[in-house]
Amino acid sequence: MTHSQSFPNSNLNLDQDSARLLFDRAGKLLIRCQSSTSRLDHPGAEFGIDFAEWAIGPDFMGIKFIPPGLHFFHYQSAAPAHQSVHNSNNHTFRNGFFFWMAESQTIVFEWNPSSEELIPEQRLDQDHVARLKHNIREFDRNLGTYPLDSSASTQSWPRLTRHITPNLLHRILPTPLSGGIHPLTAAMESTLSDDPTTSVAASTKNSLTLSPPLLCIQFTSFDLKRSWDPALHGPHPHLVTKHSLDKSWLLLQTVNRAGGDQAFLGELQLAFICLLVGHNYEGFEQWKRIMHLVCQSRDAVGSDSQLFADVLDVVHDQLAECPKDFFIDLLSSGNFVYHLLSKLMRTILNPDTDDPPRPPALVQAMRRVDELCRKRFGMELQAQEPGDWRARDGKQSEEHDDEDNEDQPVVVDLSEGWVL
Repeated sequence: MTHSQSFPNSNLNLDQDSARLLFDRAGKLLIRCQSSTSRLDHPGAEFGIDFAEWAIGPDFMGIKFIPPGLHFFHYQSAAPAHQSVHNSNNHTFRNGFFFWMAESQTIVFEWNPSSEELIPEQRLDQDHVARLKHNIREFDRNLGTYPLDSSASTQSWPRLTRHITPNLLHRILPTPLSGGIHPLTAAMESTLSDDPTTSVAASTKNSLTLSPPLLCIQFTSFDLKRSWDPALHGPHPHLVTKHSLDKSWLLLQTVNRAGGDQAFLGELQLAFICLLVGHNYEGFEQWKRIMHLVCQSRDAVGSDSQLFADVLDVVHDQLAECPKDFFIDLLSSGNFVYHLLSKLMRTILNPDTDDPPRPPALVQAMRRVDELCRKRFGMELQAQEPGDWRARDGKQSEEHDDEDNEDQPVVVDLSEGWVL
């Protein structure tokens, strides 16, 4: 996940002219304290950007050499004496901002020591902000360097966010601020290893004290229990049963509502980043729901194989970045990842005789995920399984049912009507 280190200084070997040129062309993030007596480096405080985080020193005032593109700046203040900033799994709660950095851009924040929050420049005196940006070189020595010498920042981060666009970010994280600053905060205080079906809204008593705009995450919604065309209710109950077990119709509708294949992939990536770096529970829920939807859409594998190959490439990159203990503690609750990926692998590698041929790119993408799971996590996905994993006598096999109770399909009993 993130990599703790000391004050953000890079091992870049730059001569004076190269460093000056990079300073001018790259992005800068400047943090000013509200008063000369307040400091950023109080005990327990951490600041970070993307996959890097630091326990900062007294001279820290921000980050320089930031490449253009999407970034997530996050911070964690000291916890009150009666409350630890770590949950039982040692995963901390943090606040942060997504932003798009343009070439040569400077973004200003102000630290409020009373509320322990970063205030974006849109809420500050604009004349003061303009002066700070004009005199940004005065703060050069106080700006830590973006880790351009780290593969996690220069390779992994771009790869894990490559499908996220400004429009997608604005749709999912709409903000009252102008200028493309999108706030994100940890949504709840309970541990992620608890029942993952617990909704955030139902757990407000365990929530941190948050302002309403920070809680507005608008992922594409879909109901895994209602995965059929409503027009089928009544005239074609057998199709309702079929689409309850195979969620291909719902997948197609969800992809369209998300804005197409690329936007759907971007949402899968954003949900994962919200979880991995933002420690945000809603990101985990959406990532899990998308995994359920994709891996249980058998017919769509034949009709839209490229989407599945792209999803598998995204999931491969995500699992490759997960620390092993993080995956085991948080993502394998009930082994749902193992069961879902095994189900998808059987669909791809062992199709029925009447299924369309599986394109080589799709097969290769599935095998890459299988190999990663085996080598990194010791998970042997099951390409073969005794019996039929799909519908048996109108009901799913309980032996291999990996859906949460709330996601159980609705099965139609033709003789007695609806059975919920």
